[in-house]
Amino acid sequence: MMKKLYFVSILLLSLMTLMTFSCVDDNNAPTEPDYDSKPPQQIISVEQAVSMYNAQNEIKTKVINPALQKTYNDAHFEDTVFSWFSLDEMRQYINYIDAIQEENPTEKVSRYSGVFW
Repeated sequence: MMKKLYFVSILLLSLMTLMTFSCVDDNNAPTEPDYDSKPPQQIISVEQAVSMYNAQNEIKTKVINPALQKTYNDAHFEDTVFSWFSLDEMRQYINYIDAIQEENPTEKVSRYSGVFW
């Protein structure tokens, strides 16, 4: 009787383990990024990005923040330095720019800045 109970317990434990791990859906597993794709032609170097940031920060400090402080009547007001967007928000924005381009086929719309060239 004890051997039979032991065998049934092992069998049930094995079946439960098998069922648990066989239910994993590999279709939703993240895919590896495509490292063979080329970077966009518009990509800039880190040095250029730092230079652009510093130039923008200088303008912001000397021109934009004082104007905003005057506008909002707040001597401590400072403009936002960074923003964060999710990948879904970025895709939605690109779709929006694509839609603008389709509506205005004679105008060249920049996907990278969102403005007409």
